[in-house]
Amino acid sequence: GKIYVFGGQTLYGGEDLDTVFSYDPDNDSWTELPSMPFQWAGMSVVALYNQMYLSGGSFSKMTQAYDPINGTWSAKANLSGERIDAGTVVVKGKIYAIGNCQFVEEYDPALDTWTEYCNDPDPSCHFGIVAIEDTIYLIGGQLGPVQRAVGYNPSAKELFYTNYQLYKCVN
Repeated sequence: GKIYVFGGQTLYGGEDLDTVFSYDPDNDSWTELPSMPFQWAGMSVVALYNQMYLSGGSFSKMTQAYDPINGTWSAKANLSGERIDAGTVVVKGKIYAIGNCQFVEEYDPALDTWTEYCNDPDPSCHFGIVAIEDTIYLIGGQLGPVQRAVGYNPSAKELFYTNYQLYKCVN
């Protein structure tokens, strides 16, 4: 029932921050929480199984889990490469990281492993990302086409575009 904000930068290209805040919409109030044990910006965040998973960012491969109930951090398996401004989303209990540098990776929290599946032939970052049922959609973004919608089907390990031109993952 709260919104969490992690890290960031003082200015674009400025110093990374270690700050953590939570927002309680019921009370319309912000609370500053204990700082992260590192400075971090540009990472993506998803909630899964009562933990916040932060990954990539600041040209990092790092993944960390934050337990908001206990206020504790734990290191998790690294992404396969440095990722900044990628998007993450949860589908069927797994985390999918997609975007910058042409990648799709799946994180399995039970095994604490990332698996790289395929490359996006039109890479982008700064896009909107959402999961509807079992399909992940990326909308807009930079570096790739500005007006596009890309879907990723985790079961089939395939990317597809709204014109239904299908790109099959090779890996």
